[in-house]
Amino acid sequence: MLKNNRKQIIILFFLLISTVAALTLFSQIQVWQKKAEVGPAEAVFDSLPTKPINRVWANFSQGGEEQGLMLLPAEKEIKKLQPQVIRIDHIFDYPSLDERVNEIISLGATPFLSLSYFPSFIANDPVGTPNSYQEWENLVAKTIQKYSGKAERNLGNVYYEVWNEPDLFGKMDPNTYFALYKASAQAAQKCQACNPFKIGGPAITTLKKDWMNSFLTLVRQQNLRLDFISWHSYQTNPRKTLSETETLKSLGNFTNKELIISEWGSSPKVSPLHDSTFDACHAISSVALLKNYLNKIFTFELVDGPSPEQKKYWGRWGLLTHKTSGLTPKPKYFSYLYLNKLLEFETNQAFITPSLSAISSTDGKENFVIVTCSSVNPNESTINLKLDKLPPGIYSINTYSLLQNRNPLIPMISKTSFNGGEFKLKLPASANSIHLIELTRTSPSLIKAPGRSDNPNDFSAKVTSFLPPLVFPINFQTGSDDLQVDFWFKSNWNKTDFQKHVLLENKVSTGKGFSAWVQNEDSGFVLHFEILTDTPEKPEIRVPLPSWPSNSWHHLIFRIDNPQLILKLILDNQEVANNLQLDKPTGFDNYLYLGSDSNGENSAEGSIDDVLIRLNNQTLFEKDFNQTPVPASE
Repeated sequence: MLKNNRKQIIILFFLLISTVAALTLFSQIQVWQKKAEVGPAEAVFDSLPTKPINRVWANFSQGGEEQGLMLLPAEKEIKKLQPQVIRIDHIFDYPSLDERVNEIISLGATPFLSLSYFPSFIANDPVGTPNSYQEWENLVAKTIQKYSGKAERNLGNVYYEVWNEPDLFGKMDPNTYFALYKASAQAAQKCQACNPFKIGGPAITTLKKDWMNSFLTLVRQQNLRLDFISWHSYQTNPRKTLSETETLKSLGNFTNKELIISEWGSSPKVSPLHDSTFDACHAISSVALLKNYLNKIFTFELVDGPSPEQKKYWGRWGLLTHKTSGLTPKPKYFSYLYLNKLLEFETNQAFITPSLSAISSTDGKENFVIVTCSSVNPNESTINLKLDKLPPGIYSINTYSLLQNRNPLIPMISKTSFNGGEFKLKLPASANSIHLIELTRTSPSLIKAPGRSDNPNDFSAKVTSFLPPLVFPINFQTGSDDLQVDFWFKSNWNKTDFQKHVLLENKVSTGKGFSAWVQNEDSGFVLHFEILTDTPEKPEIRVPLPSWPSNSWHHLIFRIDNPQLILKLILDNQEVANNLQLDKPTGFDNYLYLGSDSNGENSAEGSIDDVLIRLNNQTLFEKDFNQTPVPASE
């Protein structure tokens, strides 16, 4: 990258050829896009949580276009990006490193210091040959001691990257760079009473296999400390960056080392792409593709350098224009705001068309967030999204869009009733269109009934064979979880009713799990709480209900306490069974059904109110159903 003041004289040259460069890049992009299928874009996701999302995108690099502070004037705008780590170079040949570190900390981020370039007392040229590697070692040791030492700045988890693009700035071959890295690694070992920190490199301009392999071989041979491996990647096609990652992994097993792209973007050149929705879509497409292959990617960069012609948009890499142009967010800025909305867990992607990139997430409860980007304009100009196994209920939908004539921060709001199964959404599509969908189940109940009190604003959930049950996703973690299900129930039965009325059920595909139901037997109604097994004998609690009147509310609490697996049942504040120790079941399903069994065959036939579900002493759901019902047409 050409990022220091000495290189500014060629910026005008880049501006003169930017049109030609743009045509070349867009030609390359079209090749990428031609792989897309004809027709509407489509993505199908499961609604169940899988692994936590690797938030690789929340890291940023800032170049040295100015010797003064560039981030502090944009503090308000940058904080909205929620940066985790911020990388800076020119830490030795520009003044006020302390001030630059302070501005990073003020943004709530961890410093990532690119140990570059040579100050005048080490070399005549900032990217020339050092007078002495010992002088460099002393400088690095002093820097690490200052910022990571507990007696000085006392910063934790700082990253120290040895140099910036050594194959460009200094034209170093692997052996020359290794000499610089070895001195730096030896300096790191001298730190006394230091907080944890990481040192690594080589931060080359792109993943050059032979160059990288030679460097890594020298590191292994001399058993030097290398906490992370870094390089830069500027590719219009994100799959080329993925290929670089696969190339690096072919060179060895790096289980204990972070893999970091410390500068990343669509093009290393000044280009109109950087001011366009292409870059915005490129960011989302890249994150969707790379998030499970790397530890961190650093977007270059946060803020534009100053334009020699005082232009607001002049093809620089920043997410924000220069302060003289008002620090205006570019389209790519909003991509990161959207990505930051993703929830803790990924959901599985079952299918996606090549023209579409999408990431689906959930909190494991009742909230779902999807970010999409369409790289081409499908013939029907639509994006079809499907979420499988979404629990029934009433949902609110907030749709944010990065489209022409739309404010990307103001959502379109809608609500709908959903009976369960496959949830479908249709979105408008155009070239590089981006959407953020927030889907929240506001109630598991489709029809309300009067609640437990006489208050007209108090509602319960109606459960009947004509309605889907109340379904709650339960993200069981260990197989030895403690579960409590607490609710009030009012039946609509009479003494001549001999149907099986299931109050709750959790059943895996093999038939194992647990269930609770009431049935009229010879002696009257009996409440069963049973562990489902694949053997004829199913351990259960059996409670006669001789005085269970219809049309009256009853309080039920079901508990499964592990690892001893003790079943407990509390009925109307009376513990009617306790300490029934059972063999551990093989597992629980991811969904808990209230008011019916999982097949919808045996309804509780009544009303449920004030549901409380706790897992391992943490409240997952607390529902009183008092929100006003929402018609499906809204």
